[in-house]
Amino acid sequence: MIKAVKKENNKVALLLSQEEQFITKSAGCLDREIKLLKMLQLSVKLAAQLDFTWKKFHKSKRLFSIKKLYSSQIEFI
Repeated sequence: MIKAVKKENNKVALLLSQEEQFITKSAGCLDREIKLLKMLQLSVKLAAQLDFTWKKFHKSKRLFSIKKLYSSQIEFI
């Protein structure tokens, strides 16, 4: 589950917690999120080290998996 929490001074923190081992997003979804961050000129600070891997699934779809995100926090400043 992803929870968004707005803080003071235009600082936004996303709190991520999950029951499964991986959070999986499509490459297109990830690309849109990165473009949005660039458009808003936000820098990303990772509060925990993330392990990123590319995986191939049925019909040659590439999905982006984010591992080790148990109660991690990502801040957009």
